[in-house]
Parts: sequence; C-alpha cells; structure tokens
Amino acid sequence: MAFVSNRDGTNALWVVRGNGRGLDRLGSVGGLSVPSEVWISWARTGRLAYSADALVVWVDGPAPGKPRRLARRGFYPEVSPSGNRIAFEYGEIYAETFRLFVVSPRGRLL
Repeated sequence: MAFVSNRDGTNALWVVRGNGRGLDRLGSVGGLSVPSEVWISWARTGRLAYSADALVVWVDGPAPGKPRRLARRGFYPEVSPSGNRIAFEYGEIYAETFRLFVVSPRGRLL
C-alpha cells in the first residue's frame, strides 16, 4: 500500500506491506503544504512511478536509495508490467497542451 503523509514534517510518499510492517519513506511529493494530486503506478516487480506537483519520479522499490526524477512537467505515469517502460503525459497544464512520452527507468526517451 502507498500513501502520502507528513509524519516526518514534509509531505512524502510512503509504502507499507499489507500486514502493516515494513514502513518505508520513498520520497518527497513536492513543496506544497498539501500536494494537489499524487498518481502512483506499480509494476509487477514492486517498482513504481509516481507524479506529484507535476514531477514524475521513478522508484526501484521499497528503500532502494534515492528516487530518480524523470520529468518536471509530467503527469499520470503508467509503468509497464515488466517495469522496463514508463509512459506519462508531459506538458503545460494551464495551456492544456500535452504529449505522451515513454521513457526507460533511467529516464532515456524511447
């Protein structure tokens, strides 16, 4: 299960196993006091991508180290079942101009 909490003083994405054990902080979800929207997509491998405050971030799994930012103006990431590709919308929300991008977990455009 994944959720947003400010339990450590900053808004962050956390994951916990179904039995309530293994609480891990995965990364910040932006500088706003309350993030406007957080979108999470899981791969079968346990890896995930999330977007918050227009950032798309890739996480290799619970407590793997530093999450990797993939895009600054990205929204609604979706991870392929294998975890080898991440698709997301990229663009300006107020101009309503978006494009679909597909990248590798390292951020390389595919």
